[in-house]
Amino acid sequence: MKEWLKVAQDLLTKTKILIITNHSYMLYQFRKELIQALMKEHEVVLSMPFVGHEEDFKAMGRGMNPKTDLKLLHTYKRLMKEELPDLVITYSIKPNIYAGLVCRSMGIPYCANVQGLGTAFQSKKIAMFVTMLYKMALKKARTVFFENDTNAQEFIN
Repeated sequence: MKEWLKVAQDLLTKTKILIITNHSYMLYQFRKELIQALMKEHEVVLSMPFVGHEEDFKAMGRGMNPKTDLKLLHTYKRLMKEELPDLVITYSIKPNIYAGLVCRSMGIPYCANVQGLGTAFQSKKIAMFVTMLYKMALKKARTVFFENDTNAQEFIN
């Protein structure tokens, strides 16, 4: 959490942070403290489909902004045009790729957290395609965090 706070503090000249993930339960379980800490100094906007802890996020003062359609790229672009974030933080493969591509094209600073490579890297053809997407999406990322060294090494290779 301290690493994320340092990145956020170093990068921000304004105060709006958009956090994008595809699973509210996991965000609440593993990033609740980060969100609470960021909320002390910044405006924090959350974008995710809700599959748990909706009431907990509401209690923290966060409204719902579920994005569940298949057109995530366009959804994220619309969201960023509406919110005009100063920094975007993404978690998990689809937000990392789709929101990363939008941030790159719009010149919005962003940080990605690769939680795991998952099933996308079990098939060689899919892995090649996803690797290409990740290369494009993360090309201008300010920071990419890996939650395990094996995944980081896979990206380096």
